[in-house]
Amino acid sequence: MEDQQKKLNNELIKIALLSKFKIQRLNLINKYRSLNYKIINKFITQPYLIKRRLIWMKLKVKIID
Repeated sequence: MEDQQKKLNNELIKIALLSKFKIQRLNLINKYRSLNYKIINKFITQPYLIKRRLIWMKLKVKIID
């Protein structure tokens, strides 16, 4: 009986650790995403970069066609 209880406790600890890890991972992903959005916003707000981006998009379209 005690052995079974120990097994159960170990499983619960594993689950707790995994979920903690998952939460940390999600937090990291969200941090990275918000950083990315900041970079993208900076990119969009600078007009010369927009021009460059448009040219690049045109080139990309040509390549696809």
